[in-house]
Amino acid sequence: MLNFPLLHEAVGPTGRIVGVDLTDAMLQHAQARVTKAGWTNVELVQRDLADYEFGRPSPFSISKRPPAWPEWLVRFGAWLNSPYGVSVELADRHPWEAVKRYLREVEFSEYYFDALYLSVGERSAR
Repeated sequence: MLNFPLLHEAVGPTGRIVGVDLTDAMLQHAQARVTKAGWTNVELVQRDLADYEFGRPSPFSISKRPPAWPEWLVRFGAWLNSPYGVSVELADRHPWEAVKRYLREVEFSEYYFDALYLSVGERSAR
């Protein structure tokens, strides 16, 4: 949810940002950022992103296990981010698969040596 400034810049004031996370700590941190910035187009949802059903087009970003990182570095990164509910077990989830399952994938980009990704999906017209 540290990417909200970049996402907000990309979608503009009329776009919509949905932040989905399992943990209270991360959502509280995100809500503080949203409130401080004065954004009114951000929705925060407490749920497992892998099971989240998208109602409208929703770009998002989340941490994941980088495939080329050694195990000690993955564990260290999880430890550093543990105050935000990050764990090694969560790194093995693949919530971007929900985007492919429920939406038409528009973009999938990886950043920070594959530690973060941006998955953008769009609901097909029915």
